[in-house]
This record gives sequence, structure tokens and C-alpha cells, in this order.
Amino acid sequence: MLTTAAAAPLDLGQPGVLLRGALLILFDLRPGLGLFKSRPTMRFVAVKTVDQQAVLMLHKVRDLLVRQRTMAINALRGHLAEFGIVAAQGPAGVKTAIAEFHTVVLTMALIARGR
Repeated sequence: MLTTAAAAPLDLGQPGVLLRGALLILFDLRPGLGLFKSRPTMRFVAVKTVDQQAVLMLHKVRDLLVRQRTMAINALRGHLAEFGIVAAQGPAGVKTAIAEFHTVVLTMALIARGR
């Protein structure tokens, strides 16, 4: 006998109902049957090939790397802004800001040494 989290027994002879999104799926809980009955609005998805899965994986990895690069650039722009160095958006703006930061650091080092 199957029980739920509240320890109420389930009658295995009655069909169960599983709501997933907008689709209603009926299934039989009796052991050994495991038959799924779908409504006429059920949409089936074709099985992806290994090549299709590889392409999807590459797109997801690229998307992740782009998001991480954007996060790093924005964090660097924020840290440079604390030193008074304002950078334009994007990788090109950060490159010029890093160059300006190096000149500021070198100037401060020279001032500190008394030169």
C-alpha cells in the first residue's frame, strides 16, 4: 500500500491525476500497469540527436560565459569608480579604464617616493 506524506493510504485501483503546466495526464496507479493516458491536447517532443544536444550544450556554455564576463566587467567598473575612474560600458571601456588606473597608480607611486 502506498502512503502520502500525511500517511493517508492511497487506493491503487483509482487513476491518479498529475497536473504539469497546462497539461492533464492520467495514469493508473495499479502495480504492473504503468499505463499513461494523455489528453488530445498532449504535445509530444521529438528525441534529440547527440549532435543536437552538443549544439545546445555549446549555446548554454557560451551564454554562461557571456553572463560571467558581463558580471566581471560590471564589478571591475564599480571598483574603479571607487577610485574616481569612470569607465564606459563594455570591454573596450574597461580596457581604457584599466590603462588609466595604471597611470594613476604609477603617478601615486611616484608622488609617494617624492619624485
